[in-house]
Amino acid sequence: MQPRLYVSFWDIELSNLPVGSFRRRVLSTAEARSVIRSARASGTLLCVAKEDLGAPYCEQARERHRELCAALREYGDIEIELKDFFGEACANRNSPTNTR
Repeated sequence: MQPRLYVSFWDIELSNLPVGSFRRRVLSTAEARSVIRSARASGTLLCVAKEDLGAPYCEQARERHRELCAALREYGDIEIELKDFFGEACANRNSPTNTR
């Protein structure tokens, strides 16, 4: 099994992550774009957040994440979508939270 790339932009809830070793990195825009594209191509990208972005009471957090995704696309040419915060189990579902 290939290691996953977990991407977080704000606080995360460590209990939501599998047991293992993690490394915190600060990347340039070009490095981040390359690493994220590579992980997306290999199916190992998973963005994580502390909030339950699928919960009805987390609309404000979802909106912040939508805005972040739009800014990354516009200013960094980094393709992160809200659905990247939901993992494989949710990737094929047609729900409002799986939109950009």
